[in-house]
Amino acid sequence: MVLFIAGLKTIDPATIEAARVDGANSFQRFRYVVFPQLSSVTLVVVAVIVIDSLRSFDIIWAMTRGGPFNSTELLSTYMFTVAFQQRALGYASALSVVIVVLALGFIITYLNRAISQEKNSTE
Repeated sequence: MVLFIAGLKTIDPATIEAARVDGANSFQRFRYVVFPQLSSVTLVVVAVIVIDSLRSFDIIWAMTRGGPFNSTELLSTYMFTVAFQQRALGYASALSVVIVVLALGFIITYLNRAISQEKNSTE
């Protein structure tokens, strides 16, 4: 929420006022003016959430162990179950590689976006 509030503060009020003068209702102003300007913030928020969900093993395991009917099971808890309860270490190591590739993909996307925003702000 803090990131979205900071993103909303960077939006030029003149563009919103121009859309209002052009006859756009509040939903159209949000959809066509505000939301496109928040796309970089949205990408950062999604990347941070995915990275955090990929590393949130301990809380889920301590509270529910993937519990009732696998409703809270994550890829990391599934990998732990496969490795140490089913003793299928090859499959578990393949799952860990998938977790690392997913995390790296989102981290690289996040860093590329952050670097491009930094270059745009310095120019």
